Amino acid sequence: MDSRQSGYLLELRYAFKLLRLYFFPNNLLTLTKFLYLVLSKFSEMLRELSSYEG
Repeated sequence: MDSRQSGYLLELRYAFKLLRLYFFPNNLLTLTKFLYLVLSKFSEMLRELSSYEG
């Protein structure tokens, strides 16, 4: 595992901490924005990894 991958793992752990903070039923808009950010980050990560391996 290189440093970039471990950096992504740290980001994911941080993201899950934030998710737990924001996970309240009245806070759906914040949760939706947060999930959108995580998904866009994740797709960006997948693109980088696929171009890195290719």
